[in-house]
Amino acid sequence: MRQLLRRPAVQTLAPLLLYSAFAVLWMGRGVLAHPASRVLGDTGRDKTILMWSFLWWPHSLAHGHDPFAANVIWAPHGVDLAWVTSSPVLSFVLAPLTETLGPVFAYNVAALAAPPLAAWTTFLLARRLTGSFSASVVAGFLFGFSPYVVGQSVGHLNLSFVCLVPLAGLLAVRFFEGSIGRWRFTALLALVLVLQFGISTELFATATLFAVVVFLLAFLLLDVRARLGELARYTALAYLAAGVVVTPYLVKAFDGPPPPRPLTFRHTLDLANIVFPTEATWLRPPHSAAIENTLKGGVTESGGYLGIPLLIVLVAATTMRRRRARRGAWLLVLAALAAEVLAVGAEMTVAGHSIGPGVWSLIRHLPALGVAIPVRLTLYAVLCAALVMALWLAQRGGRRLSRFVVAGIAVVSFIPTPSRAFWSSHAPRPEFFSTSAYRTAIRPGDTALVFPYAEGKSWSMLWQAETGFRFSMVGGHIGQTVIPAECRWRDDYVSLSGGTPPGGAAGFRKFLLAHNVDVILVGPETGTWSKKLIAASLPDVRPVRVADVKVYRLRPGLPASVPAGTPPLPQRKLRTSLVRGVCPRTSQPAGSSGPTGSRGAPRPVRHG
Repeated sequence: MRQLLRRPAVQTLAPLLLYSAFAVLWMGRGVLAHPASRVLGDTGRDKTILMWSFLWWPHSLAHGHDPFAANVIWAPHGVDLAWVTSSPVLSFVLAPLTETLGPVFAYNVAALAAPPLAAWTTFLLARRLTGSFSASVVAGFLFGFSPYVVGQSVGHLNLSFVCLVPLAGLLAVRFFEGSIGRWRFTALLALVLVLQFGISTELFATATLFAVVVFLLAFLLLDVRARLGELARYTALAYLAAGVVVTPYLVKAFDGPPPPRPLTFRHTLDLANIVFPTEATWLRPPHSAAIENTLKGGVTESGGYLGIPLLIVLVAATTMRRRRARRGAWLLVLAALAAEVLAVGAEMTVAGHSIGPGVWSLIRHLPALGVAIPVRLTLYAVLCAALVMALWLAQRGGRRLSRFVVAGIAVVSFIPTPSRAFWSSHAPRPEFFSTSAYRTAIRPGDTALVFPYAEGKSWSMLWQAETGFRFSMVGGHIGQTVIPAECRWRDDYVSLSGGTPPGGAAGFRKFLLAHNVDVILVGPETGTWSKKLIAASLPDVRPVRVADVKVYRLRPGLPASVPAGTPPLPQRKLRTSLVRGVCPRTSQPAGSSGPTGSRGAPRPVRHG
């Protein structure tokens, strides 16, 4: 048995099995029995963008359509997916699972695989740096199940699937030490870059920024500048090769108008978060709940926790006796510090209180980085911290047991919550869509407005995809309330989140007619305000109940005016902050004055 455990293949694969078992049994218990109807994480609709994409990319290519031109959503304009979280790499890798067992099942598999894969590739990198199996296992856990990865696993698969970041580091280390040839390194790194680009362009951009930071620090701290220069040249060549491969994507991305810049002030690292975790962490220090209430990003965007034990290790590692290990530790500690400085954004805060300006304002105008969320750079800080832990544990000398006790405390402080309620949610799926009932109410090529629209349980993107894209949708959840092409109707879209649209019910009726809406679907859990908005705008359209959905079909020639005597909508304030950064302030709401559009507006090309 001892000889078996010493085999290289066993020592390489055993940690992956260990990490996977932990992820499935600790985090995935709630979805194991029903992996096609329950989903890992919350019921937030962000994950439906990827589920929709799992079906869209294969569907569009199979039908000979441009996959970037998604004109089945945001009708009649459609959207360019080059700036949307669509993860084509994950879509194609998971295509067999999606086709046979459905997009929810495929999503669960990928979401449960993300943490152990990230832990495993970090283990491989740490073992290459230290040669210590046990120290590398600890480092792998600290990164793969870090608060960043765990928090993003709740709803952002594209941001939790980060296993390629340590893999790129492993290739760089092997090139640096001479165990891999120049051209093989270039080819493998180019492949990793292409795959990362196809999973998350944001992570590709921030990883590139962080690589530059590490190169600069290494150039200053290490006495191997000639080797670093060679590494930089072949890394640049790998980027060039990757750029050639993703040229169609880049052309689509930069040929059109720039994407809306996100409200980055909402998602920045609060310095208190470094010491106090969110509810995603199992064992928390006192006062963590009170601090969490001051954080802007919620569970998913507050993954900056390192904890006191790991911070102590970061300081202790800079005093290691061996000069080479000490310099490596300094490099990683300073890189982690740089990542944290960037993550705080344009304004530094502690427990919600501003303490001064940050450096993000200096780089947020760079291409691609302008749409990045600063707090997500904590990914690189915790990766560096995990590698420092491995170096510290692997050093020779006394007090080895004491070091592993500290490491054990750090690992325990990172363990995610085991709560089934936290990790498992029912995937909202009305009977209307889960059966063939929709075929009796939706005609091929219809344009539909689907409710619930803005509520957290609005999974209309998934519902549309599972019908084989039978219909086009007005709007759609792609991470923004309105697209630039629809700015003249911005307040009508905002009204779907609550608030009276311009012109009241009459104005919203004009919005429906201008967008060639054929059918309105009112599903379970639609909010009271949405129901009032529909009823007041279409008093002369009688709904029909099909399964658990009310169907309003707008007949041809429907008058543009609301029938006389219709009670007015109550006045509710619009949340115009939802369109900040997308529509200019001078955009004129279409329902209040100016052209209102017509039912003869051009229709998008149909798919399916």
